[in-house]
Amino acid sequence: MPPIRTMRSSGVSVGFVWEGLPLYAARQISALRSIEDLAVTVVGSRPPFPTTEIDRTIAFPIHWYDGGTDTPSWGDVTARIPDVVFATGWAFPLCTRLAAEAKQQGHAVVCMADNRRRHTVRQLLGAIRFRLGLRAQFDRFFVPGHGARSLMRFFGVPDAHVREGLYGADPALFNASSAASRRPKIILFVGQMVHRKGVDVLLEGFQASGLLARGWRLRCIGDGPLAAVAAATPGCEYLPFCDSETVARHLAEARVFILPSRNDNWGVALHEAALGRCVLAASSTVGATYELMPEDSPLKFAPGSAAAIRDALAHVSELSDEAVDALADSAHARACDFGPERFAREVAGFVTDLTGVRLTARETPQAGHSHDAAGNGAGLRA
Repeated sequence: MPPIRTMRSSGVSVGFVWEGLPLYAARQISALRSIEDLAVTVVGSRPPFPTTEIDRTIAFPIHWYDGGTDTPSWGDVTARIPDVVFATGWAFPLCTRLAAEAKQQGHAVVCMADNRRRHTVRQLLGAIRFRLGLRAQFDRFFVPGHGARSLMRFFGVPDAHVREGLYGADPALFNASSAASRRPKIILFVGQMVHRKGVDVLLEGFQASGLLARGWRLRCIGDGPLAAVAAATPGCEYLPFCDSETVARHLAEARVFILPSRNDNWGVALHEAALGRCVLAASSTVGATYELMPEDSPLKFAPGSAAAIRDALAHVSELSDEAVDALADSAHARACDFGPERFAREVAGFVTDLTGVRLTARETPQAGHSHDAAGNGAGLRA
């Protein structure tokens, strides 16, 4: 690795190869426009929903890959392989093809990984496979938070080669300021209406809680096979999938946000809710609970248990207004450490680590975008 030196970022380029490129990733990547003279290339496979909002949101052109056997090479995308390539995981053909090509040509590759430590036999075997072959394919690792860092440590990756901050919602969009205690008694869920997200036990737990008789309502937003069940549940208002601006408005109305997933590597929806100053309730298998909720929170419950959800909802319904606002404000304060600004700082840090180039923030921020302050943190010099 070349020695780290301070210089302008002219000529430095980064590339993102993102499987199922989601909207929050588009907002994260867009924060890189705050860096002077940084070329950004984005390659994404299409997610299973319309990409109109993604295309409208992102600050850079996206080279969409529609699947199939003919995965592109860098020559199909750009005239020059980026200096640092960020690729999601090691199991997707699009990502492995472009990451391997970059590595073979002497470029740095950062693996974006969100799997967290689960203490399973599969992960034990995976650690052996990773150490024997996969580790050499990557120079650094970009993860959401503590859970994925723990897995990388188990896989033999030095902590110094791992940076957190991969995921996050945009505070320019999710920014409700009203006190949670002054909001309607709404418990909000946003996500896929599927078994993995725990929607079945959420509906059962809400009915068992008796909160409907005390003026509480459950609101579920999303698409999936359990949508009809939600719509037929007394006290539950079901709404289909909607855009981010609409989700932000619903968060601003909700007193409690619940994420009962049986497994969620991080859970960006929980971060959106924290920025929206909701009280958070979530299963202990949601990775972001480590960053956003106290370790001993009674609102952190066992996955797959309607009884545990019932008890958590009963607890939150008994809280004083002061306690409700204290929980919401605490989650909001924790949430401020993640998002587009953090993402830009960590990308800049990777570039410095791997190329020796210390990136420079734009002197004149683009008006109207809160991400444009990203250059004032670690890894960038103003």
